Amino acid sequence: MEKVLIFKFPILLLPLLLITGPFLSDLALTLSSLFFVILLVLNRKYEYLMNKYFLFFIFFWIYISINSLFSESFISIKSSLSYLRFGIFLILFLYIFEKEKKFLKNMKNLILISLIILFIDSLIQYYAGQNVLGYPKDGRISSFFGDEKILGSYIVKLVPIFIALYYFDKNEIKLDIYIFSILIGALVLILLSSERSALGLFLLYLFLLSIIFYKDFKRLIIYGSIILIFFTTIIFTSESIYNRYIVVLFDQFKVSKTDNVKHSKKFYYFTEGHDALFITAFNMFKEKPIIGHGTKNFRIKCGDRKFIQSIERNLQYYQNLDRNLLNCNTHPHNFYVQILAENGIIGFLFISVAFIFFVFLFIKNIFFSRNKKMLNFIISSNIVILWPIVPHGDFFNNWLSIIIFLNFSIFICLDKYYSMKKV
Repeated sequence: MEKVLIFKFPILLLPLLLITGPFLSDLALTLSSLFFVILLVLNRKYEYLMNKYFLFFIFFWIYISINSLFSESFISIKSSLSYLRFGIFLILFLYIFEKEKKFLKNMKNLILISLIILFIDSLIQYYAGQNVLGYPKDGRISSFFGDEKILGSYIVKLVPIFIALYYFDKNEIKLDIYIFSILIGALVLILLSSERSALGLFLLYLFLLSIIFYKDFKRLIIYGSIILIFFTTIIFTSESIYNRYIVVLFDQFKVSKTDNVKHSKKFYYFTEGHDALFITAFNMFKEKPIIGHGTKNFRIKCGDRKFIQSIERNLQYYQNLDRNLLNCNTHPHNFYVQILAENGIIGFLFISVAFIFFVFLFIKNIFFSRNKKMLNFIISSNIVILWPIVPHGDFFNNWLSIIIFLNFSIFICLDKYYSMKKV
């Protein structure tokens, strides 16, 4: 079994590989997980399969796989069956953690390297008009992600992991200048990326951090005030950033006038486009509320006219909406809405239970578990990732799933570590 430690290297490289896109990162995860399964079988180390978190995942995987088989969609079946690799990744990560003492420390260092590379390259792209690979600025900073425009998403998901690993095995929870600098750098990158969802999640993360650091009150107030001043200064001194985060946001709540409706105020969940997709997904959910239409089938079913009729009937509310947006997208841009449409109430219960579990554990550790307060750093990271009231990517997207399960894996490792650690 010790041979599996060879695959600690591709796992450690995941933060860097994720910058290159989904292919190399997914290849590293898939091959490592496959090799681990083979060694488990050959060495009959089945006890790793009895991990409670892995079993929860297995129940979810079995459900979405059976559901996809009934959907008779090849895309759905392929996506659901292959999703098993992320569950295997959970126990592979735990195995490496148990055998390699410096594993999490090395991952922390590689995440830091990734963040520094992105920070430098993003500043080059902002001031020079293109990054070191020649990707143009194009109104929004994306660094090595190019047309994907997911720099902010990467930062808001990897920085909390780095901070959790930074405080791993420390004796006290103390907000220091090092972490403050990381937070400032992350804020700069998110603002430059012009990703409003990433900014919202980052502000949520800062709120959760303030709860964790509540005993370090004086320093929290000082650093918090500096971040607030820094944040508002950037917002109001950059016209492009101001327009993206302030002007466009308030445009979503303007009163619209039409020939049929003199004064109609339409509340959009996030944007007009998101609103249309949510309605389509909800209509899909209403047709099959228990089991949904199958994983990855939103992109196939959302073009059906019966699911977009309610949008077309209320088109007067969507005066600025391109009619092409009424057709389809690969996903409805929210994890929970997507799960409802594709996997119904049963699938929705799985992701909801996971989110509620992390929130409950966060609160419990703050007030009742002295030896597990450090665990709240990685718990807060998972809360941010699963936060329901924000636009998301495709829940079953390879790139995004790797980040989600990287968070879950680190939580499982630290949960076991702090459970065994004596106060």
